[in-house]
Parts: sequence; structure tokens; C-alpha cells
Amino acid sequence: MTDFDTDVLIVGAGPVGTWLAAELLAGGVGVRLLEARTERSAWSRGFTVQPRTLELFDTRGLADPLLSAGQSVDSWHFALGQTRLDFTGLPTRFASVLLNPQVRTEELMERRLLALGGEVTRGCRVTGLRQFPGRVEALTDSPAGPGRLTARYVVGCDGAHSTVRTASGIPFTGTETITTTLTADVVLDAPPPGGAPILSCEAGVLLTIPLPEGRHMVGVIDHATMHRTPPSPVPFAHLRAAVERVAGSDLGMRDPRRTATVGDAGKLAETYRSGRVLLAGDAAHMHYPMGGQGMNLGVQDAHNMAWRLTAVLRAGAASRVLDDYSRERRQVGAAVLDDVRAQVALVTAAGLDGFTLRRRFDTLLAEHPALNHDLAARLSQLGVRYGTLDGSDHSDPRIGARAPDLAFTAAPDGEGPRRLFETARPGRFALLDFTGGRLHAGRAVAGAGLDGLVDTAAVTPAPGAHPPMDQDQATAWSTAPAALIRPDGHTAWIGDDPGQALDTVKSLLF
Repeated sequence: MTDFDTDVLIVGAGPVGTWLAAELLAGGVGVRLLEARTERSAWSRGFTVQPRTLELFDTRGLADPLLSAGQSVDSWHFALGQTRLDFTGLPTRFASVLLNPQVRTEELMERRLLALGGEVTRGCRVTGLRQFPGRVEALTDSPAGPGRLTARYVVGCDGAHSTVRTASGIPFTGTETITTTLTADVVLDAPPPGGAPILSCEAGVLLTIPLPEGRHMVGVIDHATMHRTPPSPVPFAHLRAAVERVAGSDLGMRDPRRTATVGDAGKLAETYRSGRVLLAGDAAHMHYPMGGQGMNLGVQDAHNMAWRLTAVLRAGAASRVLDDYSRERRQVGAAVLDDVRAQVALVTAAGLDGFTLRRRFDTLLAEHPALNHDLAARLSQLGVRYGTLDGSDHSDPRIGARAPDLAFTAAPDGEGPRRLFETARPGRFALLDFTGGRLHAGRAVAGAGLDGLVDTAAVTPAPGAHPPMDQDQATAWSTAPAALIRPDGHTAWIGDDPGQALDTVKSLLF
């Protein structure tokens, strides 16, 4: 019999790996989390937490502390345009973008991991992998010397230059960097007037994001130099000159803590799974950070993967469940890459023609609310909808979409959930009986022997207390007798026969 060091070895302790590790631990799966860096980076690569990620945090009780630490804004940009995308009409309690340095978000995630009994092994680098039937061996290097760890599965969350992806032989294809953006963490003595975060003109585009301690993150796409490779590290004078060319002033820029470059390379892994090796986050997809989608996309990869690994390792689910992870999340990753490439094309269109194109697109967003709403749903990642098992769309638009946070009337004894998100537990399906118990869902689950996979709740929807929904959505959900919600919050079934819901669970897993 093979001895395993752990069920799942996760390589990379950024937000994606940390979230995955916590979800697996909460589901009863053994985890080792390795990180090559000896300490968490003090530099935030990202600042944006999108509404769908906030919903996931809410299901784990983490949304409120995150919201109290950051700044919520109810609109967001598309291609750094002047006409903002209106998030206020999105069907969620979190109808805004949260600006929060990524290091703070990572700290919150790591605290949850530690509370669940997990830890991060820092200063340990994976140098290679060997796959065998039933196990994976990871070769490691640490201050203690070379080593080897054996796991049932290995997950690469180790970034765009992933060792795990390379060692497993998964192709990573797409486009190389053509356009370079200069960024820095600085003090601005003369920030843009009115606090305007985006300046677009014939010379390029400038983005400024307020940070704690009176500082700003500055990003500049200088059309005069964007196709040149800047010196490394980027001299502060180089950055200042680029800002002056675009803004007509250096904005009183001083005291740089770090200057860096961001390229527009866009690549996607050919598959997110090769045998017992899986990929998530930047190891599976890389793109220019337009719209602040990167960390959010990766966390949602992890959330989708976690319940599947838990089902395979703890409930004997078929290994094809992990292929479904690859299929679903790769489609989402490809769509995000397409959106980002379209935005980069708008932002980098140079000269008067390019400036005119951006202004025309701004006008379209202002004059066509439906277009504005559609793009807001895409960037917020609330619009993700998975197809049925055969890859085709279901006629009911609720199936495959994430379930809204429906509100419930309190039970006479005061027990039970008040919101749908309160029913979400790591690794478990939720079968909700909206008739208040007349369908006897709990009896059906026990009879099918699925108690370890499916939680039930007899609830009564509270009219008018739901998050914003259009009339068609509100009517559809108000007439639903029962619903089966996947562990990642997406709707798997709606109907009035709990037996059909349990057949759906079996078809998804076995």
C-alpha cells in the first residue's frame, strides 16, 4: 500500500492556493500548501474584488471584514473608458466593486486557513513531478535540502510561469507581450482633479487608484513608448516622463516604493487537468489585468475545483468530475481572455483615430443601458453560467447560473437559514424545499443514502426581500417548488420531485 504525505498537494500560496486549501480542509480533505517565497509579498499585484467573489466570501462569513477594510465603488470601467459600467442594477447584495490591496485579501484568507488547522510551508520550491497510477510524487527543494512528497493529487497554483504546469507537460499557448504598462506605488501631491481615476487622451491612458497611507497606485500606457521594452528595474524618471507625456504633468509624483511593468501577454492552458495534476489561477490562464478580473477568476477556479476534489476523495465520485472542472472553468477563462484582449485593443489604439474610437465606445455605453448592464455582468463574473453535462444549454436560464441569495421567512422556532448563502457548506450540495417541508426532501436524501453529500432545508421564501432581480427572475424563483444548489453556488436542478434532484447529484458525481 502506498503511503501518502497528503491527499492534495497545493503548490503556490497566493489567494488561489490559499482559498483552495481552506475549502478542502473544511471538506475533510488532507492538504499540504507549499510556497517558494519565504514570506508573503508586501506588494499588491491587484486591488479589485468583484461581486461574485464577494458572494463566495459571504458564504464563508468573510464578506463583512473585507468590506470594512476596503472601499466599495458602485461603477467600474471597461477598457479604462470614461463612461462607467453601472453595477447598481446587478442581481446581488454586493452591487459594487471592492478596492482593497490584494495583500489584505490574502491575509484574510490565510487567517481562515489557519483557523481550519491548515498552514503554509514557506521557502519550499517544487522542482519536478512524477505521475504514477494512483499518486503523484513532487520533488522539492528547501533550506533543509532536496525532498520528495507523495500525494493523491497535485494542484498548481504557482502562477504564469508554473513549474507544475511545465512538469506535467500541459501546453500553455496564446500571445506574447506587445504592449507594456508602467506601474508604481507612489505619493501624488497633485492627483487628478476631482479624484478622476482615469485619464484618456491621444497620448495614452493613465490610471490612478488610491491606496492606504495617502498613496496611489499609478499605471500608465504611454503610446509613445508602450511597444518598447523598458529598463529593468524601471527607473523612476522613466515612469515620471511617461506620466507627463500622457497627463501633461507628473501629478507631483514622489516617494516610489516600487516601479514595475505589466505586459499584455494572454495565454491559456490546453487543459486544466492532466491525470492527477490540476491547474488553477494564473497557472491555467494569464492575461493583462484589465478590469481587475485575475484574482477573482482564480479564486472561482479554486471554488469550483474544491468540491469536486472533495467528492472524489471523500465520496468516491468518478474521476471524470475533475474533467468537468477543466471543461467548465477553461470556457470561463477563454471568455475572460477574449474580453481582456478587446479592452486592450481599445486602450492601445493610438493617435486621434484611437482616441475617437474610445470616445465612440463611451457614447455607446452611455446610450445603450442593456450593453452597459451586459458588460457589468461579465466583469462582475455574476453572469457565468455552466451548460448541462452534455455541453448544451438548458432551456431554463436558471440552470447552470449562480443562485441568487434568496431571503427566507424565519421558521416558527427561529431555527433555519434566513438566506440561501447561509445554506452553503464546503463540499456539500443544498436541496432547498421552498414549500416549507411539504416535499419531504430530507426523507428522500436519507432514503437515497446521500446524507454525506446533500444538506436539506425546508424554507419559505420571503417576498420582496431578495437581492435585486428583474421581474422575470423574481417571478421564476418565486414559483420554484425546490432547487438543488451545487457546492459552488450554481443551480443544478429545479422542480417538485426530490428524487429527480438526487438523480441529478448522482449523474454529476458517479
